[in-house]
Amino acid sequence: MRKGIKFSLMIAVLLAAVSLSTMIGCSKKAEDVVVSPKEIEFVTDYATALQIAQEKNQKILIDFYTDWCVWCKRLDSFTYSDSAVIEMSKSMVFAKINAEVDTLTAQKYIIPGYP
Repeated sequence: MRKGIKFSLMIAVLLAAVSLSTMIGCSKKAEDVVVSPKEIEFVTDYATALQIAQEKNQKILIDFYTDWCVWCKRLDSFTYSDSAVIEMSKSMVFAKINAEVDTLTAQKYIIPGYP
């Protein structure tokens, strides 16, 4: 992966973590694409997210979650329903990766906790 994309991904993950500290949210089970109630389209396959980001020349925000993570669920409920976040999702690829299913991607990015 190019350094620029990797750096942008790291910044996007950091932005999601900072958003969590002020607004907390909820997770859904993985399918190819999950649409939250407030219109954010989440890609749930890492390779697909990369492909879409490259095709659209956009950054990726990856939400690593687990089904048992209470804070992950609150992230969905509050942060992803916020109008500013929904607006931001129009210019980025939002991905939800179940870290217990896609363990290789979670290990690649050294995910120490959830969300």
